[in-house]
Amino acid sequence: MAETMLALVKPRPVMSEQWAEGLRLEERPVPNIERPDQVKVQVEMAGICGTDVGIYHSKSSIKAEMTGISGDSVIVGHEFCGVVREAGELARETLAQTFLEKTRWDPDPDIQDFIKNRKARQIARDPNFLDLLGEKFYLTSEMHLTCGVCYQCRTGNGHACQNTRIKGIHEDGVFAKFTVVPVRNAMLIKKGEIPPEVIAFMDAFGNALHTASSVNLQGANVAILGTGVQGLMATAIAKQSGAAFIVTTDLSNPATGFTHEKLEKNRFAIARRVGANYCFDMAQANSRQKMIETVMRETNNTGVDAVFEMSGSPSAYIDALEIIRMGGTISLLGIPARDITLDFSKKIIFRGLTLHGIIGRRMFHTWETMYRLLKGGMADLMLENGFVSHKFKLSEFEKGFEAHDRGEAIKVILIPE
Repeated sequence: MAETMLALVKPRPVMSEQWAEGLRLEERPVPNIERPDQVKVQVEMAGICGTDVGIYHSKSSIKAEMTGISGDSVIVGHEFCGVVREAGELARETLAQTFLEKTRWDPDPDIQDFIKNRKARQIARDPNFLDLLGEKFYLTSEMHLTCGVCYQCRTGNGHACQNTRIKGIHEDGVFAKFTVVPVRNAMLIKKGEIPPEVIAFMDAFGNALHTASSVNLQGANVAILGTGVQGLMATAIAKQSGAAFIVTTDLSNPATGFTHEKLEKNRFAIARRVGANYCFDMAQANSRQKMIETVMRETNNTGVDAVFEMSGSPSAYIDALEIIRMGGTISLLGIPARDITLDFSKKIIFRGLTLHGIIGRRMFHTWETMYRLLKGGMADLMLENGFVSHKFKLSEFEKGFEAHDRGEAIKVILIPE
């Protein structure tokens, strides 16, 4: 009988039918390598992201996207930290080349004794290579699978590939014990450089970094709308990048248990510690007017230079247009739950605004940049400030999603069993 693993799955939706909420925990076959360029990874930790929450709640915008999965259901999840267990022939050679590049100056005697002046091809053929890799390195991966041949891919814009497939949405993801990824998307990180809890959500950190990198933050006045984990990471990045003034907003919802008190105690407390000057709960009476007045007072009645919309809340789009200065930039990462009507002439064109739609991470510039930032102290900053708020076994996934809904979670980590 084939080996199986416990996995979190979502049924493929049918547009004409109701899509049931929640996820199913079921036994699935352990995936096998099917191509020589693939790597089989044992998942040690996986992060729940906002997209996963949308899938859990059967969000309509995600429903349309997930009608394209090939089977009856898909293993969800796309943020992870794991270790290499198997690799195809081409993947072994690529991993060996990366291994040599990363260990050129490594003082680890075990590694240097293993290398013994050998070339990548010789190392790839060593039967102990993958064991050493699993012992000394973590692996994570860009989970947007791009075609490599469309115009965008050929001009250095693979993040906007016309034919992108996303693991955890269109293909099986990482809420399971094992996953298979193409080696060209994989990233090796020496154990001890970045904590595994942080590696497990580098994907999300990359979204925040891509958003924050869309403008020059040195001396900038910035508004960050939404203080989920990506908004909080964008706040920390903006402060570290030299932003002069940062205002953040969010929206409490007592009906779900996400009270104003919880918002202040959890998200806003972290936002202030990592760089926010002001935080506003837009569900509170007169908060919107107070936020606008504060921005205008602090910017000499000019408005902020940049807005990072991280929430997807339709009202946040309206707020962004109220506080952005003429000639400013609005970068949009959040996915709105419904259509939004705007007067483009008055609100955007005659004000000379720049709108950036942010999707994924620039391949692979964002990955290399965030590796350096996280290794250089940003990972410790996030852990010290409580960015990883919960850890649960995979079988306890309901607790993780409930913590999100109650507004208690920043980043939830699931541990496969």
